Amino acid sequence: MPTIILIIAQLYSQLGALQGDPLGVPGYFTPLLFLVFTLTSLLIIYALTWLGIALAYQYASYKVQDEEKKKLKESQLQMAAEMAAE
Repeated sequence: MPTIILIIAQLYSQLGALQGDPLGVPGYFTPLLFLVFTLTSLLIIYALTWLGIALAYQYASYKVQDEEKKKLKESQLQMAAEMAAE
């Protein structure tokens, strides 16, 4: 969000400069823009990495639960077949 705000501010400043207005942003604005963009990108990548790890763990957990249910059901069917054979 801060990156979008800074990009819009820079855009309108440059559009004003094209029409002859003085730049309304300080000289350090461009490095500030790159710094904020870099930090925001790193935070987003960090959050998406943890999201991916959590979703992979959740998928594996569901898969193991399904396998356990399948084994339990097979075991119950086998026990029922053995009891019926007696």
